[in-house]
Amino acid sequence: MMTSDNNWKTPLGVYEKAIEELRNAKTELQETQNNFLVTVQTLQTEIQTLKSQLHETQEKLETSEQITTETKSNLSQATEEIENLKAMLNEPQASTQIIQELADIKAQISQLKTHIQQPEQPTIVQALSNLQLQLSQLTNELTLSR
Repeated sequence: MMTSDNNWKTPLGVYEKAIEELRNAKTELQETQNNFLVTVQTLQTEIQTLKSQLHETQEKLETSEQITTETKSNLSQATEEIENLKAMLNEPQASTQIIQELADIKAQISQLKTHIQQPEQPTIVQALSNLQLQLSQLTNELTLSR
């Protein structure tokens, strides 16, 4: 029922206008509710995506921590072996054995360097490079002392 502009002054016209306004308000509320539901669904999807990404990131972090722990352990062992080799340098009969052990350690360090070429672990790579430099110096000293 549409009211004419002149009919709003009668009681029936007032009721009809009020009913029309209520219908318009109902339509607006339904549209707002639909928009709200779409927004809620979008946010729920985004939350699920973020939870999935968080889980993947946590797994990557755990893997990186494990690799870092293993690498630190290997680095510690290599450092200990270098210290043992330095102590053995004073014994002339052990030169051949030392050179062989130095070659083995160099090979291990090279394997470690290729294993940990990740941007999160530059200090470990730097430490391995330092160890490799020390090994090269020790090898040079041994070959010169022969």
